[in-house]
Amino acid sequence: HPVARRLIQEAGLPIAAPSANLSGRPSPTSASHVEEDLNGRIDMILDGGAVDIGLESTILDMTVEPPMILRPGAITADMFEEVIGPVSVDETLVNSESKQAPKAPGMKYRHYAPKAKMMIVEGNIREEILAIRQLAYAAHREGKEVGIIATGETVQFYNYGIVKNIGTRENENTIARNLKEYAEEAGIDEEDVDLIYSESFAMNGIGKAIMNRLEKAAGHMHLQATEITKKQKYRRVIFVSEADSAVGPMAAELLCHQDLEQEYIIESGGLVVLFPEPVNQKAEAIMKSAQMTLENHVSKQFDGSNLQGDTLVLTLNETIKNKVLSDYENVKNVYTINEFVGVSEELPNPYGKPLTAYGECFEILTGLIDKLADKLNSYAKGEE
Repeated sequence: HPVARRLIQEAGLPIAAPSANLSGRPSPTSASHVEEDLNGRIDMILDGGAVDIGLESTILDMTVEPPMILRPGAITADMFEEVIGPVSVDETLVNSESKQAPKAPGMKYRHYAPKAKMMIVEGNIREEILAIRQLAYAAHREGKEVGIIATGETVQFYNYGIVKNIGTRENENTIARNLKEYAEEAGIDEEDVDLIYSESFAMNGIGKAIMNRLEKAAGHMHLQATEITKKQKYRRVIFVSEADSAVGPMAAELLCHQDLEQEYIIESGGLVVLFPEPVNQKAEAIMKSAQMTLENHVSKQFDGSNLQGDTLVLTLNETIKNKVLSDYENVKNVYTINEFVGVSEELPNPYGKPLTAYGECFEILTGLIDKLADKLNSYAKGEE
């Protein structure tokens, strides 16, 4: 760093330079962090700006063959091997169950530990997101507040909890810089959360160093995403109607107001939507009479071309169901609403009829959605 080099040059004598933090505390990434940690203990802070990387340096032991990484950092194993050939990694870094003491100081201590209990959720990124969503939703139902350590690519997918974006996966250096702030007291703990869940990162390149720091913060506590997500049969429910302007949106809103054991993405779509339009005024009047609203709804075209196997497609009638099945051969889990909940009577279509017809449809639809919620909850409890 040019400031450090100039200081050495001007001093004209050897300088001992440990990291500017108290023992057991994370290494600082800005002058303000140094001031928080060492205020009153040092005479001066020379501010060279925020660090570019944000992780402690890599420590490489050259006294063994092959050389061994004792502490992962921004200089990765691949970088070393391009210059000096094969390198190994201290087993205590890759095996959290190891009883052997780490060769580099501080590697098994919770330097980055937040006050709240923290766990790393592991799996592919989709499974991690779904698992954390479900954990956050479950905590919300219990009246608890959770923190979520996410990235720029994933932060939008979380609906519950206090979500912190610690950088982008496209440039993991941004994540490294933010780890101290969000995994230590100055970050997510300020929000007084009960639990913290973190996404994981690939164990290669600088991702290995990031995971090492997260491991320390979590005390090596992991959750396998698939163990959480396998308990949920459906994760998304789509109500399909002809135009997505009345009964379909009503069904989706009714389900959103149910007390569901698990979190679902709940939406509606139409088979023939030529342009986005607001909800039918009669449908909105009926919803308002029940203290609900569809005023923000805009109709959208149903697209079954890229649906996952955990999506439940519920149509308003048999005709729409058959149309979905014929247009999208790979779509699974397609039922009429009454078929799925085991009711023989079809849902009436109020389109073009007076307001009373919408009210009658709403009453029948409410009963169907009650049964739907019970069935989804029975899946969550493992009863079906």
